[in-house]
Amino acid sequence: MIYDISLYIFINFIICFFYFYRKRKYKMKMAIINKANFTVECPLWPDKPGRCEVILGLQRSFSAISLIGCLFVILVIWLFRMYKYFVQRLILFLSVSAALQCVSFLIGDIYTDNFLCEFQAFIMQYFGWATLLWVVAMTVNLIMVLKGMESARYEKLFHLVCWGLPLLWACLPFLHNSYGPAGVWCWIKRDATYLRFGTWYIPIFVTIFAMFVAYIYIVVSVFKRKERWTGTFNQEEEHDKQMLAREVKPLAAFPLIYLLSGIPTLIYRIDDAVHPHLLPSYPLLIFSVIMSPLVGAMNAIAFAVYGEIQKLLTWGQIKSAFLSRFQSDSARIIHNVEIGDNLPDNDYLQVENEADDVDDGIEY
Repeated sequence: MIYDISLYIFINFIICFFYFYRKRKYKMKMAIINKANFTVECPLWPDKPGRCEVILGLQRSFSAISLIGCLFVILVIWLFRMYKYFVQRLILFLSVSAALQCVSFLIGDIYTDNFLCEFQAFIMQYFGWATLLWVVAMTVNLIMVLKGMESARYEKLFHLVCWGLPLLWACLPFLHNSYGPAGVWCWIKRDATYLRFGTWYIPIFVTIFAMFVAYIYIVVSVFKRKERWTGTFNQEEEHDKQMLAREVKPLAAFPLIYLLSGIPTLIYRIDDAVHPHLLPSYPLLIFSVIMSPLVGAMNAIAFAVYGEIQKLLTWGQIKSAFLSRFQSDSARIIHNVEIGDNLPDNDYLQVENEADDVDDGIEY
């Protein structure tokens, strides 16, 4: 029930955001259009206004695509009640954070200033950190699973760290009035180099490096386990196969996606901080505005192509799930069978502590 209410609030937030975003964006564009030649001013490259138009177009397009991808993941998890299971809850929380990070890319642009600029900078800093920390939580979960630990019992701690720690990093720039225009979007001002390094570059670099090392450990551990399999029936080997299919396989791609999509933005921001008085590198900025918001879309692709999710994305399964969601309990029961009972009870539909009860139909 709590996840239904949370999703309802989240969807209403997105709807309200787009309503006010469209109104605000129209007023801003009317204010910045040069009526003499109908070209848009470009503070980053005054002599090349077309560059700003390209940057803004790419930023909005890929942010919108990524937001749609995040909403797709959230909808599927809600529709099929997959949030009952810890692995899928991790994906859900990552998608919520990534969706709100996409919102931060959409609400402002090169021309944003004043309160909206500070608001964009704050939520970009907050949800940028939150998205990374939920990826870290997935990585930690994978390591704990490989070591035979029950990670679900630490879910509250994951929430405390993933939602609480970003608040610290996001509030610190307010103490020095350091949020403002920072190039292609609003963030920590270019002259506040110490805050950029203290609240973003250094901790982000350390975190990404640690996550990269952890991901190598996970891949090596999985291959070592597979090499030990003899091909004959062995209860321990079967348990390992079930664990890998249920706990590791659904999450394995997400840390790698973040590493691949986050590195270009990290390089751009470091270059911007090292050369605060120079114009941004246009090719590097193009690469950054494409990859930075794209993490949500790539997460959605990884989520959808996972074999067990594909089995749900058929008209029959979706129709049954909708009927199960929106019909009353009495209407859902037909001949003592609930609508939705025909959903495949695959790996992610198993409770974490029932590893020995996983169906034989899981694909390895």
